[in-house]
Formats: sequence, structure tokens, C-alpha cells
Amino acid sequence: MPSTHIGDAQWDVIQQLPVQDYKALRGAGRMIECKSGTKICNQGDLAAPVYFLRSGIVKVGRTALPGSHEMIVDVSGAGDILGAEACLRNKQSHVSLTVTKDATALEVPRVAFVRFLERHPKAALLLMAAIAERGRVRDATLAFAAHKVHDRLLAFLYRQAQRHGTEDDSHTVTIDIGFRLVDVAAAIGGSVASVSTELERFKDGRIERGYRSLKVHKQVFRDHRKLLKAEPYFVDDADEGQLR
Repeated sequence: MPSTHIGDAQWDVIQQLPVQDYKALRGAGRMIECKSGTKICNQGDLAAPVYFLRSGIVKVGRTALPGSHEMIVDVSGAGDILGAEACLRNKQSHVSLTVTKDATALEVPRVAFVRFLERHPKAALLLMAAIAERGRVRDATLAFAAHKVHDRLLAFLYRQAQRHGTEDDSHTVTIDIGFRLVDVAAAIGGSVASVSTELERFKDGRIERGYRSLKVHKQVFRDHRKLLKAEPYFVDDADEGQLR
């Protein structure tokens, strides 16, 4: 049976909460189900709630200027917290959130979320660690901005394989995050044409394109290990739970 990678499971705040803290958080919000294509938050929303994503995939986007194309700045999955930064700063949302794979989430209103943190300091520390880790990953990802499309694409695919990929066997991993080619281009800062050209280079079976998914032969990552050692998700082969 295929097994999903759990590279960032340690940052799933809900799984780490003591029972009483979890009950309090659960009581502060409501569980919602969202279909693919649903936008649960727009950039600029003034009172967007906080979401604890339990399943599915959500792309996090941002436009630099009014009317400009949206850049995908993050891909979130089960265990991720969305909207906490804007809530804690009491500011409008600086990103948009769009579901790309059917998702379930615990939705907590801003006032209830802040009240929960005030009453549960251990949970607040766990949240701070999760936000810090997300910032670390984003900083490391930005370092690839000056690289060629080829390198940016491989780095992106490696992150998704580690975070959201499913092993088909010992040789391949499927990345099924509901992304179209235009989404991949928006995530790496390249054109659709350039991303398509790069994927064509792997048509020898190392990368197979499906409907909004990619099946990647792990040798693709091994061949570029020097580059990928800079990736925040990379660990040595001696560590368990990572691509080998």
C-alpha cells in the first residue's frame, strides 16, 4: 500500500496539543469542508479566520500589485495553520487561500483564537514554533529565485514530494496537489512555456504527467543532490521518513 510522506508532521500543532487544550480549541471553532476551487480567503480580507487544515491541499497566493498575476508563495496541507499571522497582527490578510484538493479544516474566528492563546500558553508556544518553521522554509525557498527555471522546478517538486507526496513504490513518488501547469509556473516564478519545456526534458519516464499530478522517479532528485541539499526539507539518507 502507498504511504504518504510526513516530513512536517512534527509541526502539526493539533496533534501535539494536550487533550484539554484540544477540546478548548475544537470548541472555539467549527469544522468545515471545502471543495477544490473554493477560495476561503482573499488577499485584503479584514477579518479572515484562522484555519487548522486537517486534510486536502490549499495554495497560498499573493499579488504584488493590483491587477498583477498571482504568485503562489506556499502550498499547505494537513497540519498547517493558515491565517494566524494576520490574526495576531490584527491586520488584513496578506495572502489569498484557494483549495486545490478537497479539504477539511477547523475554522476559528479571530477573537476566539486570540482568547484561546491567552488561556493556553503551551499551545501558543507550539503555534510560534510552527510559524517560525514556515518562515524558515519560505526564506530558504526564496534563495532559489536567482536560479534557472530547471533548478527552481526541481526544488519545488522536491519540497512537494517530501511534504505532500505519496510513495508508489521504492522508486517513484506521486505529487498530487491539484496543481495545473499554470499553478506550477506561478509557484516557481516561471512562464507556463518554460515549465512545460523543462518537463518535456524528463519525458523518458523520469517524470510522468497526469491530471493535475506528477509521478516522479526518485532518481531525478538523487541526480541533483548537491542542489537539493540546500532545501529545508532535505535530510541525509540515514534519517527515516524521507525520500531515498
